[in-house]
Amino acid sequence: MAPILISAATAKYFWPGENPIGKHIKGAGERNWRTVVGVVGDVHQFNLSGNFPDFIPGAMYMPYAQASGEDGAIPAAMTLLVKAPADSARVAQEIRMLARDQNPDIPVGRPVALESVVTGSIADFRSTIAVFPSFAGAAILLAAIGIYGLVSNWVGQRMFEIGVRVAIGATRRRIVSMILGQGLRVALWGMAVGVAAALATTRFIGSLLFGVSATDPATFAAVAVFVLAIAALATSFPAWQASRIDPTRSLRVD
Repeated sequence: MAPILISAATAKYFWPGENPIGKHIKGAGERNWRTVVGVVGDVHQFNLSGNFPDFIPGAMYMPYAQASGEDGAIPAAMTLLVKAPADSARVAQEIRMLARDQNPDIPVGRPVALESVVTGSIADFRSTIAVFPSFAGAAILLAAIGIYGLVSNWVGQRMFEIGVRVAIGATRRRIVSMILGQGLRVALWGMAVGVAAALATTRFIGSLLFGVSATDPATFAAVAVFVLAIAALATSFPAWQASRIDPTRSLRVD
C-alpha cells in the first residue's frame, strides 16, 4: 500500500480519539487503499475558518507522481506558490518561460496573485457581512429616535414639576442632569436586554467571524460605550429644553 499523509481534521473525522498512524484510507474514485504514515496541520484551503465544504470529508497528501488514478489521469492540476516582487506581469512571463524550458508541452494557466485568490475566496463572506452595518445603523437610528421621543414626551408631561423645581431653586445643571439620567436609565435597560440577546445568538454568528470571538469583551464594551453616547446625544436636546422652562409660564398654564 502506498504511504499517505492526512490532515489533523481528517484524522479527527475518521478516527476520533485514536492514533491514525497505520490506518488505511483511499481517495474518492480510487480502488487501492493507502496507509497513513503521518498527520500534518490543517490549512485554510477553502475558507478563512479552515472548515471543509460539506462534500469533502478531509484532505490527504501524497507525492504528485502517486496521485494519478488507475487510468493515469491526475486528479487536479498542480498549483505552485511563488514568492516574487510586486511586478506581476514580469513574474508571470518568467514563470511561463521557466515552464517552457522544462517541457514545451506543459500547459500553464494564468498566474494569479495570492491576494486575488484570498479576495475571491471571501467574496461571499464580505457580501454577507456588508449587510450587518446597514442593520446596525438602522437599529442605532431607531434607538436614538425612540429615546428622544420618550424623553421629550416625559418632559412634556412633567412641565409643572420641572417648573416647581426651578421655582424653588433648582439650577439648570440639576434639571439637565435629571433628564439625562432618565434617558440613560432607559438606554441601560435596553442595552442590558440587547447584550443578553447578543450572547444568546453568538452560536449563530460564530461561523461568520474570523480573528475575533463572538463574545469578544472589547467589542461588547465598545458597542456599549457607543450606544450610551448615542443615548446621551438623543437625550441632551430634551434636557436642554427642560432647563429653559420658564416656571411662571409653566405654573400659570397648569
